[in-house]
Amino acid sequence: MTDTTETAHADTDPLPSSDPSNSGNWVYSHAYSDEFHGTRLNPAKWQAMPLTYTPVWRWDASDVSVGGGNLGLRSEYKPNDSFNQTVSGWQTVSADGSWSPLADYITTDWHRTGSSALVHYNYWSYHVTTQQVVTGLTDGTYTFSAYVWTSGISASEQSHSLVAKDCGSAATSTPIPVGTGGWQLATLSGISVVGGSCTVGVESQSDHQGWVRIDDASFAPTGSSTNLLTNPGFETRTMTPYQSGGIISLDTAKYGYFEARIKASSTAFPGTCPAFWLEHIDPVWGNEIDIEEIGQRTTTPGDVSMTDHNWKSPTSTTLTSHTADYVSPTSLNGSFHTYGLEWAPGSLKFYVDGVLRRSYSSTDYDQTGLNIILSQGIRSPYKTSPTGTGFPADSQTAYIRVWKKADMLVEDSNVVRGAGGTQVPGDGIGENLFRYSGTWTETNDSSASGGTTHSATVAGPTSSMTFYGNGFSLLGAKAPSYGMATISIDGHAPVLIDEYAAGPEAQQIVYTSDALRPGRHTVTIAPTGTKNAASSDTKFSIDGLHIFN
Repeated sequence: MTDTTETAHADTDPLPSSDPSNSGNWVYSHAYSDEFHGTRLNPAKWQAMPLTYTPVWRWDASDVSVGGGNLGLRSEYKPNDSFNQTVSGWQTVSADGSWSPLADYITTDWHRTGSSALVHYNYWSYHVTTQQVVTGLTDGTYTFSAYVWTSGISASEQSHSLVAKDCGSAATSTPIPVGTGGWQLATLSGISVVGGSCTVGVESQSDHQGWVRIDDASFAPTGSSTNLLTNPGFETRTMTPYQSGGIISLDTAKYGYFEARIKASSTAFPGTCPAFWLEHIDPVWGNEIDIEEIGQRTTTPGDVSMTDHNWKSPTSTTLTSHTADYVSPTSLNGSFHTYGLEWAPGSLKFYVDGVLRRSYSSTDYDQTGLNIILSQGIRSPYKTSPTGTGFPADSQTAYIRVWKKADMLVEDSNVVRGAGGTQVPGDGIGENLFRYSGTWTETNDSSASGGTTHSATVAGPTSSMTFYGNGFSLLGAKAPSYGMATISIDGHAPVLIDEYAAGPEAQQIVYTSDALRPGRHTVTIAPTGTKNAASSDTKFSIDGLHIFN
């Protein structure tokens, strides 16, 4: 259900429960917040969770409702084999070691023959292979084929291939054409098998919601019609016992105070798990911050888990997690409680009912913007022993509120950390981070706001930052030997900046633009290698960026 009506705003914007006196100088963000005053989910901000999650439950838009001033999420016991993640006879593995366990599923929504097919798709970036090991083979050549149907986005944003490996010979592959617009036969011929076994499959990756549908696969000796695959048409399906509701923001957010007021189910509790979390996976980073997960322990119904997960980084695809639990002296089910996260550069602070319950410091979570998610999952005992007892189970959320700092300083040391020192720009990727291109000199400087500056003396190097706000001030330094640079906003005409001064001046505002439309903007600074007549050199220095909301 959708509704384009914007939530009515009170005369006075609310303040965080963790800071009712607003000592942190917070500004309520209407763009990211929702008071759920309407009767339908606002499609400008949210969509229902689009994917299955585990073999235990699947997301379903029918379990999301808005009414009576609340968002309702329902979990239902509805055993169904029309949409599930267990691909019988096949194994799906991460093709590059990155986290993407949600990228494969069986569905009856699309199929070429029979009543179901395999799909590779994820709302986030993914890179997976669904494969099958075929044994008892006679040495010789074989052909692997499958009917495929790919999404229409560009080939630069998705790639899919038939692959054969571990066959006693060199691995081989053939690309699957994108944008096929219907079922097409893809074939990988001349697979040399030596030693009696071979692994064949479909490898897929996309950073922008590209998908491929797969049906009627075949692996046979060259010239033979004998199909040696198990479950080649993906008709063997597994029952998924539950379906549940969840919503995810269309936009990513980064930094600020995030708060939701939630009432957990009083029927299937503990066991159903209302969760308020942030997550995003991109080609380099995979981050998740669980602001709260309720109902994971049968013996402690007042348990709140507060966890951060770094699924992948430029140097590792090994999951690292840190968690702490707050156990309320009373059960949390059946009554509203407030859960919050203050996210600042290098810092995560978790709150329950306005009280700080956990702090954690890490710069790993500074590298990407994250989607805002509210969901209701299934935990023990229902996860391990499915039953209809206690269902349907409903949780309610009175609001999701997000605040931004009225003035937040991003210091020069906050830079993009991607593979090889770079990261492809995109929605939320690298937001509130300096992206330095070309040759810059990084200098430790105790007089700088963050202890370092970046400088350049010639034309060519650039620095850019994407941020969400309605204005900014560029912080630099001035001196008798400093020169000029241009600054442009969202690709508009550049403006010249001069950092010359008769004496050294640290932490100086060298440019301000405070009348931008609220939203996401990109500022680009380019030293010119020039100076005014009074200056002795052309050095241009960057200290930080003040972001206004």
